[in-house]
Amino acid sequence: MGKIKVFFIFYVLIFTNSYSIFNSFLDCRVATVTQSGNPQTQKYKGRFVIGTAAGQNLLYGYPDGIWSSYTTIKIDTDSVIAIFGDDNGIFIQDPTEDYDAFGNSTNICIWKINNIEITQQLTIVDNPRTGKNKDTIEIKYKIKNTRATNVSVGLRIMLDTQLGINDNSPMLVEGIGKITTEKEWNGVQVPDAWLTLNDYFNPQIKAEGNLKSALATVPDKLIIGQWNFLNANAWDYTVNPLYEITDTAAGMFWNPANFLPNEEKTYIMYYGIPDVSGAELGLTKTVDVELANYGEILSYNLIYFNTGDADISNLIIWDTLPWNTTFVDASSGYNMNNNTIYWNLGAITNTYTSYSVWFRAVINPVQGTFVTNSAAGSYTDAYWNDMEVRYSNTVRTDIYTATPTVTQTITQTHTITPTHSITPTLTPTPPPLILKLIGTYPNPANLKTNILFNLTRDADIFVTLFTVSGEEVKKISNHFNEGNNAIEWDLKNKSGQKVASGVFIFKIEAKTERNEYAKEYGKITVVK
Repeated sequence: MGKIKVFFIFYVLIFTNSYSIFNSFLDCRVATVTQSGNPQTQKYKGRFVIGTAAGQNLLYGYPDGIWSSYTTIKIDTDSVIAIFGDDNGIFIQDPTEDYDAFGNSTNICIWKINNIEITQQLTIVDNPRTGKNKDTIEIKYKIKNTRATNVSVGLRIMLDTQLGINDNSPMLVEGIGKITTEKEWNGVQVPDAWLTLNDYFNPQIKAEGNLKSALATVPDKLIIGQWNFLNANAWDYTVNPLYEITDTAAGMFWNPANFLPNEEKTYIMYYGIPDVSGAELGLTKTVDVELANYGEILSYNLIYFNTGDADISNLIIWDTLPWNTTFVDASSGYNMNNNTIYWNLGAITNTYTSYSVWFRAVINPVQGTFVTNSAAGSYTDAYWNDMEVRYSNTVRTDIYTATPTVTQTITQTHTITPTHSITPTLTPTPPPLILKLIGTYPNPANLKTNILFNLTRDADIFVTLFTVSGEEVKKISNHFNEGNNAIEWDLKNKSGQKVASGVFIFKIEAKTERNEYAKEYGKITVVK
């Protein structure tokens, strides 16, 4: 069955067809009935879904579609594979809210099949890494053999991840990094944890599947794969390492184990909001002037820090010089590549100590009515073993002086507060049209990219994007003034759909009112 993404979330604490255990961090819903139909409201008794207290998805379907994440029981002795709560078994205790020995809110239900009794217990607990916030659901299953003979029983928990509205929420695995194609780990290769994000480059929502902290029972196998493939195969499943995941899910397997008569075994994993999880770069940008005149110097300060619990290495912070400014100077150690300023900053330990770099730029005489941009940082996260990118906030300075219609000569005095003398002159003979491609930023791109270019004349700009095989992807056009400029591509094709990962060729053309013409070519790499 296909899934329909949930874009509107209505947050209510009590539903007649589900139990909710919740606090100021999490809301976990357990279905009390089975009702098919709309995927946004479909339910299967005993299954669960998890969201944040603010109403954001951590699993697909939250809050009302409780069906796409489920647990499988494999009884090898009987060659039976059953989904917890289905009609092949019976509930001997319906989902019921309770409290555990530590006063934590919990939901318990007991289901039985072929004389195997399975208790599902979902409990809000302290973060298994830090022990601080109650921001995690402990997912616990107790399997009991009520037969008079031995039996072999295994367990699989499959979680259909969705962070916010992103049903293909990016996945990171401890020690491995970002997972984009199907992959499995067995035995001692099973990692400590996996992490999923609503956005790889600028995450606002995170959730962690923790497999080894606190009381966790380490699974025999972990699969990060395509949800509809895992959904279609309740147990046996062979990953396709070349398949690019478009709908992420995680499967945790505990292989069938021998149970003696009346023997009980417990299986535990954790899923919730990571209090801290690996390295985490914080990056804040400020500008010293919010309203300026042409010719004034703007001073940009980039403050960076590591708020995570692992070290940062290979840190590079970069900024693109705003395209209506000219570079003046920067803090020591800077490098320039066309209009990109960057610093190779090395390592930062996992502390909250803040550091900063800066640069200054002068506003060009006749370019635009405001100056705006943001910075970025790339680094290696020591815990997740992943190259991560984080963006700063966007800063803006408005230009007080209206765009002149004549050329201006600006003389700047060397005082603490710059002053100018502006002498209008007659407009000289316009220069010939020259189009210079400066570059693209960011490249590789994940959310959007800017094509940066310089014009010697005002011109209409036309950008055509192609696949490497020559198929046209999209056309973008606009009018630009002379000087440094940028045109944005949102990584969508002409149908409004996000393009796949890969290399794209672009042609940028300029045409003036006097029919002067120039063109350049470039490449953009898209990484999802």
